[in-house]
Amino acid sequence: MDGKEQRLLAIANSAALRRGTEVGEARFSRGGRFAYRWRMDGRRIAVLYVTDYLDEAPDRALLEFMEGVMDSVRGGTARFGSAFMEYITSDAFILRKRPVFLRRSRNIARTDAGRHRNIYDAAQRLLDAGLISPEDLDCTYFTWTSAPNYTRLGYCHQMFRVVAVSSVLDDPAVPEYVFDFVVYHECLHLRQGYRPFDRRPHDAAFRRQEKLYPRYAEAEAYMKRFPAMGRGRRSGK
Repeated sequence: MDGKEQRLLAIANSAALRRGTEVGEARFSRGGRFAYRWRMDGRRIAVLYVTDYLDEAPDRALLEFMEGVMDSVRGGTARFGSAFMEYITSDAFILRKRPVFLRRSRNIARTDAGRHRNIYDAAQRLLDAGLISPEDLDCTYFTWTSAPNYTRLGYCHQMFRVVAVSSVLDDPAVPEYVFDFVVYHECLHLRQGYRPFDRRPHDAAFRRQEKLYPRYAEAEAYMKRFPAMGRGRRSGK
């Protein structure tokens, strides 16, 4: 166990002991996702695995994260304090750890410039229309996917402020308003900000904002065609 993991174990036990348990071993684990997991030995946590994106977190931020993890281990809801949230959403954290996330990510081209379209052009049109603000785009990384995805036309990793757009939209035959809508949808997730382990990002407030897009219904209708396009391509039709 190196120095970083010794610190991790000490902080983990600081949170665990106050909740009536203890941690035998704590390790930083590699992986694209920001995650944690554990293995129990009776009432004791035998091994706790924590994402290595936190290997340089300040003690207070790491302690608050561990307190949330321990509540999760006990079957409760993981809630994280202000020091953790301030650290994880800081430009310093994002700019230092985002390159690691990008290296570990699959199916991204790592460029906003496609063969026919640039994602920033769509963002600029949305800015000009007043649909998004410069603050929505602060410290954001746009990229095309390296291979087309017909069922997931875009995604936003809010922690690292990465927006990936399916390269299937890098096609002049796809209407510009559809391309712009996909970028708008992902920018709304940027506006939400990082919400730890949130499994319901498309809440009522999000849907209300989404419908402010002038051609929302048309875009939604057009996008329903893409899965069939993908099936047709795979079957050679």
